[in-house]
Amino acid sequence: MFFVLFPGLSHSKCDGHHILAPLLLRFSYFPRFNRGPKTSLERMFNSVILIHDVYNDASGSFQQMPVLENEHGHLDSLLNYCLEHHAKSSTWKRKLVFEVQLFLTYMHANPHEKNSELLFQNFAKRLQTGTFNPITGHDPSALGWTPRTPDDVQQTIKRLGDYLSWITKKNPTVLNPNSMVIPTAIDKAVAACAETYRRRYALLGHLWKDSPKDEANVNKVRARYSPNVLGEPPAFPDEHFEELMDRGFTVGGRPSYRDQAITLLLHGGGFRVSEPMHLFIGDVTRDPTDYRKALVRLHHPSLGRAPPDLIDERGRPVKCTRQEYLMRKFGLAPRTDLMNKREAGWKGVVLDEKYYMQPYWFQPDYAEQFAYVWGKYMEEVADIPLLLRNHPYAFINLYREPKGSIYAMDKYIAAHARACERIGLTVLKGLGTTPHGHRHSYGRRLEKAGLGPAVIKKCMHHANEKSQEIYTGQTTKETLDALEAGFARMQLSIQK
Repeated sequence: MFFVLFPGLSHSKCDGHHILAPLLLRFSYFPRFNRGPKTSLERMFNSVILIHDVYNDASGSFQQMPVLENEHGHLDSLLNYCLEHHAKSSTWKRKLVFEVQLFLTYMHANPHEKNSELLFQNFAKRLQTGTFNPITGHDPSALGWTPRTPDDVQQTIKRLGDYLSWITKKNPTVLNPNSMVIPTAIDKAVAACAETYRRRYALLGHLWKDSPKDEANVNKVRARYSPNVLGEPPAFPDEHFEELMDRGFTVGGRPSYRDQAITLLLHGGGFRVSEPMHLFIGDVTRDPTDYRKALVRLHHPSLGRAPPDLIDERGRPVKCTRQEYLMRKFGLAPRTDLMNKREAGWKGVVLDEKYYMQPYWFQPDYAEQFAYVWGKYMEEVADIPLLLRNHPYAFINLYREPKGSIYAMDKYIAAHARACERIGLTVLKGLGTTPHGHRHSYGRRLEKAGLGPAVIKKCMHHANEKSQEIYTGQTTKETLDALEAGFARMQLSIQK
C-alpha cells in the first residue's frame, strides 16, 4: 500500500457517479510477476487499482470502491457493477477488479487472437497452467503467471461471467447510455467481450457456470485440492493453547493483554478473526449472573444498537444504528465498508438477539479468564488519552504509532504468528496455527463433547448445520483408532 501524488486532479463525472479524486490517492498495488524483457504489447496496457471515494448524488454520502484505471481513464462499467452490488464484501469487489485487470492484461498480450471464444478458453487455460514454457522456463508474453488451483480458476471465471452477463443485460448494444460520457478504450474492449459472451452464452458453459449435473464433480475437485496439505481439519493444537497465552503473547516480560483477549474470543468463543475487530469498549461488561465472568455482546458492525453516548440537541440519547453512530459522532464508516488497513470483514452469521451475538464459552472458565485479561487491558487503554482515541473500537494501538488508533487485523495476525513461533510452533494454515485454527479447535471440542448438530450450529452461529462439517471432521489418527477398535471388536466376536 503506498501513495502517489496526482497534481491538479479534481472531481470527475461518469454516468451520474461523482468520483472524488483527491490530490493524494491511496491505492493497493497488485504486483505483476513480470520476468524477462518487457514487450511493446505490455507497455500498451499499464493499469492500477485505486481506492476512490464515490459520490452517487449531491449529498455528502460516499462509498469506497476499487477502480481500475489506466492512461485512458477508468473502467466505467466495472465501477457501476460494483456500485450496484454494494452489499458484496470489499474482498469480493477487490477480487473482481483484479480479475478484470488480469483479463484485460491477457487481451493486450494476445492482440492477434480475434476469436473471442478462443480468447476466453485460452485465458482460462493459462490461469490453470501458468504462462511459462515448461521446457525452457521462458514466458514471451511477460505475464509471469504461475498455475492456480482449479477452485481459484472456477471462482475467477464465474465472477467474470457474471460481470459480462450484467453488461449485456443492462444494454446489449450500448455500453454506456449517457451521451455525455465517452467510452474509453478499455470500456470498448470489455463491451466487445460482453457482446460475444451474450451471443455465445453457452460456448463456455463448462467454465463460466456450474451445471447441476456437474456440481458433485466440482465439489470433488475442490476437495482434492484442499489448501490443507495434511488432509486434516486445521485445528489449533489444544495442548499448546495455555502456553501460547502465557508465554507466546509475552514480550520482554510484558504480556500483551490485547492479543490475549482477541485470542480467547477465537479459541474459547469460536469467533472468526475479523469479528472481534468490530467490538466497542462498551460491549464487554460483567455477567450479572456471575460477576467473575465477562458478558460479551458482539454487535453487527452497521445494524447493531449504538452506545447511549450520542446526545441530541435536547440532551437525550439518540437511538440509532452503529452505522449512523459512527458517522455522526466520529465521521467514520463501519469497518466492513473500509478499504484500507482498518478494514474487517463480517460473514453472514446467525445472531443471538436483534443485531448482536455472544460467545458460548467452551470451556466455562474461559469467561473468567477473559474477564481478568479484559480488566488488565482496560488499564492499559486508560493510559491512552481520549484525544488519541477518536473512535469507539476496543482494540487499539497501545505502544506503536499512531497510538490510540484502530488496531489493524493484519497486525494481530502477525502478532499471533510471532507468538506461535515463540513457543516452537510452525505457522501454517494446514497445521491450525493461524488465527482461524482456533475456530476449528472450538468446533472440534464441541463435537468431542458429544453435543448435537443443533447445539453446535447455535454455538458457532451457523445458518446451516452443513457448515459445521468442515470444523468437526475426523482426523486421520481418529479414523485409524476407530478402525483398530473396530477390528478388535470383530476379533473378539469371532473368538466367542
